[in-house]
Amino acid sequence: TAWELARAGRQVALIEADRLAAGATGHTTAKLSALQGLAYQDIRASRGEEAARLYAASQADAVDRVGRVAAELGIDCDLERAPAYTYAESEESLDAVRAEAEAAAAAGLDASFTTETDLPFPVAGAVRVADQAQFHPRKFLLALAGDLVARGGRIYENSRVMGLGEGHPCRLTTDRGARIRAREVVVTTAYPIFDRALLFPRLTVRRELVVAAVL
Repeated sequence: TAWELARAGRQVALIEADRLAAGATGHTTAKLSALQGLAYQDIRASRGEEAARLYAASQADAVDRVGRVAAELGIDCDLERAPAYTYAESEESLDAVRAEAEAAAAAGLDASFTTETDLPFPVAGAVRVADQAQFHPRKFLLALAGDLVARGGRIYENSRVMGLGEGHPCRLTTDRGARIRAREVVVTTAYPIFDRALLFPRLTVRRELVVAAVL
């Protein structure tokens, strides 16, 4: 977000509580995919086919956007194209997987049901979406940070924002005693640190652990 704003000509300061890309983003499985579990049948059922199409288009564009930016800035982030899968290990889950393949294809993705995957273990069946991607998120984001600074942006790491006063200008305070004034403030934390909408009681923590090894 900070890089996009700087690229659009805004004067930007990025305030980071830890180190850049040192948390969840830097330790993800690094998959870029418009296929996300069984999302499309759920979206179609609750919001309709047009909403599912719009969601699919936005997610596909996000995957492509990373490739375009990497090419534009010459970022070596180990980007490679590969299919994405949502799979069922048992026959009991096959109907849901078949339904997701149909819903994802109807939403405009290059999606199909298959029993053949590149996975190193057997599955009963899977949704396959072609031409997705994987990359090294930390290499990518650190390159964006460098370009942000080159465009006049500033980055302050190890600075946790503790307070936000709305107004003209907005006023921020950090745990290190710094005070920052800004015309606009964009909060881009995974969970809202200033919970005006009272979302916190409705949020749940979810973790998935992955171990990668050469067999």
